[in-house]
Amino acid sequence: MGPEKQQDFNQEQRAEFARQFRRHQRFQIFILVGGILLYFVHMVYALSADIWDESWGYGLLPLFGGAAMYWNSAAKYNRCPACDHFFNRGLPTRTRKMCPACGSQLID
Repeated sequence: MGPEKQQDFNQEQRAEFARQFRRHQRFQIFILVGGILLYFVHMVYALSADIWDESWGYGLLPLFGGAAMYWNSAAKYNRCPACDHFFNRGLPTRTRKMCPACGSQLID
């Protein structure tokens, strides 16, 4: 079963889609960068306290947690509102305004 035909969204709906895509993209970037920063903070602390051998595994928890939250958010929110097509890495932007599956214009 293929995607539905192209849907026409009004300007207000497209502006709301653009805000949602930007918000979710910022959240995903924040989660990844936050996990990496927490890992480095743990690494610096563990190395300075000379406890790296016992606690290196705990430092990986923010990395794996951030990655899990990123993929969960991407699977849930990186979709076309018209046909539910997963965008993978190509979220709609100012240069790529259309859904590749159904052709609906999502951003002005």
